[in-house]
Amino acid sequence: MAEVKALQEIQTNLQEDAVIESIAVLPVRNLVVYPHMAAALVADRPGSVKALDEALQQDKMVLVLAQRDPETDRPSPDDLYRYGTLVRIYKTMKLPEDSLHAVVHGVSRARVLEVLVTEPVMRARVELQAERKNESMEGKALAHNLAEQFQRLIELVPTMSEELRIPLLNLEDQPSKMADFVAFNLRISLEDQQAMLELSDVKDRLKALTFLIAQEVEVAETGSRIQSQVEDKMGKAQREYYLREQMKAIRRELGEDGEGQGEDLSDLREKIDEAGLPELARVEAERELQRLERIPSISPEYSTLRTYLEWLSELPWSVSSEDQLDIERAREILDEDHYGLAKIKDRILEHLAVRSLKPDLKGSILCFVGPPGVGKTSLGKSIARALDRRFVRISLGGV
Repeated sequence: MAEVKALQEIQTNLQEDAVIESIAVLPVRNLVVYPHMAAALVADRPGSVKALDEALQQDKMVLVLAQRDPETDRPSPDDLYRYGTLVRIYKTMKLPEDSLHAVVHGVSRARVLEVLVTEPVMRARVELQAERKNESMEGKALAHNLAEQFQRLIELVPTMSEELRIPLLNLEDQPSKMADFVAFNLRISLEDQQAMLELSDVKDRLKALTFLIAQEVEVAETGSRIQSQVEDKMGKAQREYYLREQMKAIRRELGEDGEGQGEDLSDLREKIDEAGLPELARVEAERELQRLERIPSISPEYSTLRTYLEWLSELPWSVSSEDQLDIERAREILDEDHYGLAKIKDRILEHLAVRSLKPDLKGSILCFVGPPGVGKTSLGKSIARALDRRFVRISLGGV
């Protein structure tokens, strides 16, 4: 209670835009302390420990400045931001290796006017930054909107404590304190935290925080949506696994060789994967394979469907040869293999010539019609030999 009264007296006695001629500076890494906010600090550098010791022996006041680069071990004045927070030290506790743990409470924003000394303790001349209050309707609307957005962010981010709602409700009629509370508890970059500290106008601070929270809410909503989609997919996969296990158990009870069937289907799926099917054929094969998984192995349809899928996987989908479209060589092979048939040979050569002029032409078919023994098959073999293609004879009787 005495600490609270002391802090209130300090804040009352501080004049707007007052200048403190000399005060110890405490550099901190990855942290911005705001007025009205309590923060825990660890001083593990000799200069920082000495600054706290001096403050404790005097008025318990120290200026906290954030480092631009947290990796700097011995920061110079240029390594620190020019705006910081005047804080009062509440309590300290000694730690191993001559370090010190301190709990401080922000009192006022402050701007460094001049660095007086850097060793053994950095001291500076600073000007306190008065709060520029804004009691307009716009300011109240901004504060109310900021509170609602922060409440929404608490709902979306599991790591944010629900207890943050309580002080937020009590600070809605104090826009400056609420803005500092939100900035202190918002997970934003050090540069954005520092920018919020340097804004002394409450309305400007509320607008900037509203923009930052809107970005955080959008990121959190996107992450929540992605997580929900992942969980849905995982749930579907788990359901399918559970149902498949049930199907295996039922088949075993019915005396069916469920495990052997499963191995056969796995082999068949592997063959289909290795066949290099085009997209349309791949979709059809997957659909039929899923049907096959649901059909008992003793069903007549099972063997028919399995034969079809084996045939589908054995087709040379990804095997092709390059045509040798040499018209003179083709003429020689046709004349060598067949006597006469001048019109038919000319039509074949005409077809090959078109192919040589338009290599991207697809879907053209030569159809030979005639009774058995007139040379239809031998002409096909000659064409294959002329093109350096493999000749395949497929009987379509009954189709």
